[in-house]
Amino acid sequence: MKNKKFNIIRDIVIIISSIAATIGVLIAYAEYKSKNINEKPNISIEEKEKSFFATDNSNTPIETFSTGDNLAPTNYDEKGYVNEAIEQAETAFANNCDYESALKIIKQAQQRFPVDTDLKEKEEYYKLFIPVSIFTITPNPQGSAKLSVYQNEKDTMGNNYEKSLVYDASWDRAMSLTYDIEKKYNLLTGIGAITRNTDVIHSRCIKIYGDGLLLYSKADITYETKPFTISADITGVTDLKIEINGQMMFANIELQRTVK
Repeated sequence: MKNKKFNIIRDIVIIISSIAATIGVLIAYAEYKSKNINEKPNISIEEKEKSFFATDNSNTPIETFSTGDNLAPTNYDEKGYVNEAIEQAETAFANNCDYESALKIIKQAQQRFPVDTDLKEKEEYYKLFIPVSIFTITPNPQGSAKLSVYQNEKDTMGNNYEKSLVYDASWDRAMSLTYDIEKKYNLLTGIGAITRNTDVIHSRCIKIYGDGLLLYSKADITYETKPFTISADITGVTDLKIEINGQMMFANIELQRTVK
């Protein structure tokens, strides 16, 4: 009888001990979870930004060219992203019509949203400021004494020019070409130089006209004249005429829009 009571008491003690152990384990686990939850860091803006930009099309954030920081959109949707990209492009472009930086920003944004119409519109606008080679424009056919277009011509200093307008006649009279530039550009630039294997006696002259008005002139160009930069304001010009008298070349001719 005594043994039976003893066994019952022992079983009760064992059960109570098991329950206490289980409760202890649950309390410890709860404390552990609570501690980890409290110590878990919040997701930072940088992590959100990284996640936002990490797509199949582009995993590179748009650059801020003025500061070198990454673009951090405040709105994580297409419109917010596009608006901030356009704002950055306009800021870059405001710095002396820096179309190259502006286009780079727009193209990076287009990797994320390739069919966005606002980005496409800005891209087309900034492209208007890319310099255009005059050799991509067909000159007007009028006139008989025309300048020739040469490729890879060298001057007396040994400099090579990919394309140039060359006076290659032996007579002493002006030769020219006229281009219809449709009032699209503001600035004409290029290099004037003496061609190789030319006479050493006569002086040369180059003139640039816009709709009949003289815009640029340089005379007394001799065999000893070193290559020189030519620049003329062609704002509002439709008919651009380049006239040369004497054996020389006008090379690397570019037209550019510089006014917003």
